[in-house]
Amino acid sequence: MNTNGATLTATPPSYAPDGSRGYFLSVTRGGHVSGWIHAGDDGRTVYATIDRAPRRRVGSVASPAELTPAWVAEHADEILRSF
Repeated sequence: MNTNGATLTATPPSYAPDGSRGYFLSVTRGGHVSGWIHAGDDGRTVYATIDRAPRRRVGSVASPAELTPAWVAEHADEILRSF
């Protein structure tokens, strides 16, 4: 997803290709940084970290299965605004 000059993509890790453990984040905005996004222990709160920043709440889902690359693309502005 391209938002405000930044491109944000989410890719599942090889050990959990269904995204059940979260997603690697790739952010390109005048350079490239990476991060991680996942549903918290409650299964509803979504947390992210980008470029080694502390983990931050970036949204919520009804269930962990709703956290998908499409959800990340839809909420890219909110995610990037947190960092």
